[in-house]
Amino acid sequence: MPKLPIATITESISVKLERPKDSFVFAADLGGTHLRAALVDPEGKIHYRIKHNTPQEDTPDSIVQALVTALHDCQAKAKSDSAGRSIPAV
Repeated sequence: MPKLPIATITESISVKLERPKDSFVFAADLGGTHLRAALVDPEGKIHYRIKHNTPQEDTPDSIVQALVTALHDCQAKAKSDSAGRSIPAV
């Protein structure tokens, strides 16, 4: 089997993300026992957090519904109608 070349990065790459100061990110941690969610500002400050029991039903729909409910709870608290979502594949 031939050896593959090893690439090296010789230049620094910088990316600046612009985001309104009053925007929030919806962050969720879904564990086996609890679903924890929060609204976090661009500086990393947590503005609102919730903790619910993780659904124990056997369907993926119950997990999705719990995440949607947590998002809606956080949106209502922030009086915001927009939020980013990122759900990794399991």
